[in-house]
Amino acid sequence: MDKMKSNKPLFSLFGKLLIIIILTGFCINLLVCLFFLHFLKKNFRDPYIRNIANYMNYITQDIGIPPSFERAKKIADSNQLTISYKNPTQAWSTSATPQNLENSDRWRTIYEQNGISVKTSHGRKQIHVNRSHGQFTFMLETDDAHTVEGYISIVILIVLLSLSLCASYGSIRWVLRPVKWLQDGVHQVGEGNLDHTVPIERYDELGRLAEAFNKMTERIKSMIQDRDQLLLDVSHELRTPLTRMKVALEFLPEGLAKTNIQEDAIEMESMITAILEEARLRHASAKLRKQPTHLADLISDLMKEYRNRKPRITIDTRMEKPIVQVESELIKIVIRNLLNNAIQYSDPDGPPIKVVIEPKVEQVMLSIQDQGSGIPPQDLPHIFEPFYRVDKSRSRRTGGYGIGLSLCKTIMDAHNGKIEVESTPGKGSTFSLIFDHYESE
Repeated sequence: MDKMKSNKPLFSLFGKLLIIIILTGFCINLLVCLFFLHFLKKNFRDPYIRNIANYMNYITQDIGIPPSFERAKKIADSNQLTISYKNPTQAWSTSATPQNLENSDRWRTIYEQNGISVKTSHGRKQIHVNRSHGQFTFMLETDDAHTVEGYISIVILIVLLSLSLCASYGSIRWVLRPVKWLQDGVHQVGEGNLDHTVPIERYDELGRLAEAFNKMTERIKSMIQDRDQLLLDVSHELRTPLTRMKVALEFLPEGLAKTNIQEDAIEMESMITAILEEARLRHASAKLRKQPTHLADLISDLMKEYRNRKPRITIDTRMEKPIVQVESELIKIVIRNLLNNAIQYSDPDGPPIKVVIEPKVEQVMLSIQDQGSGIPPQDLPHIFEPFYRVDKSRSRRTGGYGIGLSLCKTIMDAHNGKIEVESTPGKGSTFSLIFDHYESE
């Protein structure tokens, strides 16, 4: 999965869960509203309309033939109605005719049977009762209080359903909280922090998974410690025969064989020294002899060793005081290793190698940029591992034994710094060293 996409909230597990809860809540509320509307229509509104239409029919009979205005007025006042009557010879109304009563565009017929029709518009109702001698029209005003009360009841129901869904989401999130802990644990272990443990507060499947993860981390940590200890023991044991071999070489006559053996001995001694130094830094970083160091001065002093090397090296300092708190001799080892690699994998007659010192937020970044052969993408995640070589043939002509970059990373970790790399095959590589900026000056 693309890293940028996976970091977006909507693509996280809880983001997807939230979307599901929201969609579920919307569907439930919609179905409840539709159900109530259908129920009210079929089981309340239709019988109500039929009953009120029949009741108006009884009222017309009570008004009499010919219709009595006085009787109609009395019925209208007692029932809060407006009663109108119309025939070819007369027309009257118990009160002023409501505005737009005759505007048919505003009224919608909802019931019509046996000479009785019911129309509605914006909460008002008209009941027309046709008789042989004329037409009665009854105007009813809807009880707004009951209408508002109905709407409030629906809103309260929707709110309660939404709160229930929110509570369900919170409960599910609480149940799945160990997934977040496991995600953090995987990230920490991936960054090399094998001391990190995942909290175990449950005894369900996720709790057992967290326990298994912690046990796996412990086993990995133990395996790495055993490997490092074996490497240290072998390196220590090799020092004695190596010393004897160097002494014995002094008694051999000069020649090509002696020279080759001496070169092998020196290379073995350098490798053993690097292994022991890496182990010392990994387990004793607090004992570093750190001092405020001007990076530009350190680079200038180191450049004396590369005065006659090709391709040439240029220095670009983009900040006034690139002061860092480091043990300068160890940082020289890092820069020296990176410069040697850049020179080795670059064309001697090609573009110069650039050393750039520039500011970063509360930090200083030193970059070594070359335009050499570059590093294949599949090798980039592994180049800081001990004994890893891009050249699988492990030929002496193409490099050492894969200790240099591992030592560089260990030294930077001991200084609480970072080492990063960007590389494109055929276009070159950029190694960046990132330090905390020392502000005391």
